[in-house]
Amino acid sequence: MLAVRATRRALLRGAAALPLLSAATRAQGFPTQPVRIVVPFPPGAADFLPRLIEPRLREVLGQPVVIENRDGASGMIGAAYVARAQPDGHTLLMTTPSSQITPLYLSRNMPYDPVRDFTPITAAAEAVTCLAVSAETSVRDAAGLVELARRSPGKLSYGSSGTGSVFHMTGEVLNEVAGLELMHVPFRGTGPAMAALLGRQIDALFCALVDARAHAEAGRVRILAVLEGERFAARPEIPTLAETVPSFRKPASWFGLFGPARLPEGVPARMHEAVVKVLAMPDISARLSDNGIRVVGSPPGAFAAQLREGIAQYGEIIRAAGLRPE
Repeated sequence: MLAVRATRRALLRGAAALPLLSAATRAQGFPTQPVRIVVPFPPGAADFLPRLIEPRLREVLGQPVVIENRDGASGMIGAAYVARAQPDGHTLLMTTPSSQITPLYLSRNMPYDPVRDFTPITAAAEAVTCLAVSAETSVRDAAGLVELARRSPGKLSYGSSGTGSVFHMTGEVLNEVAGLELMHVPFRGTGPAMAALLGRQIDALFCALVDARAHAEAGRVRILAVLEGERFAARPEIPTLAETVPSFRKPASWFGLFGPARLPEGVPARMHEAVVKVLAMPDISARLSDNGIRVVGSPPGAFAAQLREGIAQYGEIIRAAGLRPE
């Protein structure tokens, strides 16, 4: 709870720094109609955040907020839809690097430019992620998995929620910095990947902590490490992967809110302010912490910089792994 309160205080300080700009945007009357937030993935973990904040965001904005799933093509169908939408701020995109970064390198037919065709609004939050194995394996910790992989090059596998996902990239980073040859096995979502781990069809899985927690509590899965740079305050007993592999750094990961390019001046700041205000509400911040989600709330300019840094970082990972567009 201390971590939740600290996060809430930080967010409220950030919101308080915007009074003059927010007053100007309110004078423009935005929003004047329902706000639609497109999630370019199937219902599940990817739309947990927007659906959680939707009722409170509706209160703050004074207009209905509609969450719409438009999945397909690794998020590119929904993202392309928003890129072509009327640039008035009433159609937005909440997505991850899976639609905004990896297709630059792994798709031959990306139908939009993630920098030119969108307006970054905020990196709202980030899921705490982890490395997990079946509880039936003899591996007890991350060091044990790394040692086993080194003794058996090319024989151990790791699963992810799909090619180009942050979890795929995470495995490639671990291979690179630890000198391993873990084989990547992509699945269509975390659910099938977790089923494969439980069935011992794969040796390890990179996933969101919330997706592994119930299985770990039931004794079916062993969580070896979290992937962030520091231990998660709500589960401090779980070490970070960097404690075993000091050069490991998790690839860029966020739930980010974008609008089409050329949004009216003031609209990005207005939406950022509204989202930050909702994320700081006690019931919302507590639910996020309980579900292993860390609040970020970066403003538009900072998020634009994060996007550019992520594009460069993923490019280096993908080139080092020798991955090619499909």
